[in-house]
Amino acid sequence: MSQTQGPAFGPAPGDRQPGDVRGLAPDARDALIVSMIRVDGAWKVLARYGADRWELVGGTTNLCPSSRILDFNRVPEPFRATMKAVLFRYLRRGRAGQKRPGPAALRLRSCTKTNTLIFL
Repeated sequence: MSQTQGPAFGPAPGDRQPGDVRGLAPDARDALIVSMIRVDGAWKVLARYGADRWELVGGTTNLCPSSRILDFNRVPEPFRATMKAVLFRYLRRGRAGQKRPGPAALRLRSCTKTNTLIFL
């Protein structure tokens, strides 16, 4: 049985991480946990910052699993590091005065041969 973070499980190890990657060494930045899930009492890391593919958790289950994946290989290389930093901060903090977003709040999508970030 798998479950995401909930009050019965306490905070996930990833909740004690910084909300921003500025000022972090590359090794420490790449080791940051983007998403994790609790399986049979143990936390399993699904995505780390250094990976080019982030699998997000906490969204609705009636969508295809690929809708919860951010694939940074679709972003041109010169913009990839900046896009990761922006999305990591957005996922950790959300917008000012708003709650943190879920996986359905954003996705990378190809539109007319250019990659764009779609905010819902």
